[in-house]
Amino acid sequence: MQVFLEEDSSLPLVNIELVFRNGALFDSKSKEGSMRLFARMLRMGTKNTTALEFEETIDSLGAQLSIQVAHSFISFHATVIRRN
Repeated sequence: MQVFLEEDSSLPLVNIELVFRNGALFDSKSKEGSMRLFARMLRMGTKNTTALEFEETIDSLGAQLSIQVAHSFISFHATVIRRN
């Protein structure tokens, strides 16, 4: 695991990005697209929280969340106002 930290106090934001070496390249031949499906499902809610409630919680924090699936990696990027 590698961790990089870059501090910049010019804006009151916190950015977090997690990148995993496990993208679409690792989908099995019989289940192509499964990594992209996994990424979409992460924003579809849970047993106890609907997708709308999840999005409203993100918005109430002044945050943004994005998920990207590429050929050789999957990344999760979040930005939130520092006060949260």
